[in-house]
Amino acid sequence: MMKYIVALVALIFLACGYVPVASLSDKIFGEGVYVEITMDPQLPEASVSAKDTINLAVLTRLNNSLASKQKAQTIIDMRVLSVSSTPVAYDANGFVSHYRATVSLSFKVQNKNGTTFSTNSSGYYDYAASSTSALLIEEAKLAAVSNATIQALDKFISQMAYYGAQQNQNKQVSP
Repeated sequence: MMKYIVALVALIFLACGYVPVASLSDKIFGEGVYVEITMDPQLPEASVSAKDTINLAVLTRLNNSLASKQKAQTIIDMRVLSVSSTPVAYDANGFVSHYRATVSLSFKVQNKNGTTFSTNSSGYYDYAASSTSALLIEEAKLAAVSNATIQALDKFISQMAYYGAQQNQNKQVSP
């Protein structure tokens, strides 16, 4: 029974024309990516977290490698534009019980073909502020900023996959 389910899922992916993001992004990034981050002195934690997160995404989600700036076929310049926390829920006494951390990122990509394009992306994540410990609230905030950064990077990766699919489609149409 399990063999039939696996075969059915594989057939659905093949029939629907499923293409992994990594294969689409290869058309944009080539082999070797250098990630440059412009640090915001007001947001050092978010900047460092964003750099680590995008490096991990290049390795795992794009199935690519990190390279030095001189050897990379693609350079991604990323900036943390803003990090904010806004109240989203209140307790019975009118005190804030939950916040939403929002992260906005800017990307400038120069790929192996010399093409440069820019895009912005944002993500958000909610966290509880009901603890009486400021340390626990700060830890929850940093975790929320990290999760919001991952969400913004997921959007960026989706945009790159879409761009790669468009590039692939244009090559198939051309003689």
